Amino acid sequence: MQLKPALILACAAVFCAHAADPRSAATDYPAHAEWAGGSIGAEYLVHSVPTEQSMLFADNYLVIEVGVFPKNKQETPIPGITFHLMVNGKLRIDADAPGMVAGSMSFSGLPGQNGHFPNDPTVQQPLPRPPNPGAGTNSEPTEPLTVDDLLKHAALPATAAKPAGGLLFFPFEGKTKKIRTLELVWEPPNAEPVTLKLR
Repeated sequence: MQLKPALILACAAVFCAHAADPRSAATDYPAHAEWAGGSIGAEYLVHSVPTEQSMLFADNYLVIEVGVFPKNKQETPIPGITFHLMVNGKLRIDADAPGMVAGSMSFSGLPGQNGHFPNDPTVQQPLPRPPNPGAGTNSEPTEPLTVDDLLKHAALPATAAKPAGGLLFFPFEGKTKKIRTLELVWEPPNAEPVTLKLR
């Protein structure tokens, strides 16, 4: 059986960027734009899901990393329902909640799942939470985060008064090689829609 490399890829948090940490500025993202309340940047990650503990793979979703940079610490609603993905200029896709994404990722290769046989190489072993610097040597070991928790932590928050980053998940079962153009459309409050050309 041929394995997808992305299913067995894992990296510690110190070695991989966590999408929930925004970059320094919107211009640090491949696609970026201004709106009345600040600036926004985005990057198309295909199916890759960078989290605080490991790199996951959402086969049935297109994953977009987003950074929002409000002006003057202005509280800005940025829920997933205000974002839409336009594929090839025709297909409009709305974002799914992290819980729905986690439910779709029920296949081997995800943390905490059993393989088909002992030491199945397709199963990615969960990475433990980083140790608490203030904890003593007799402290209880922490449990690894579940896939549901990892996706919730990596998702774009619903509001932001300071620079915020995170992921958006758009359901897609087509072939990515057939995507000619890809645009992220955001409808900020009390402002004109913003379009980011991702591809």
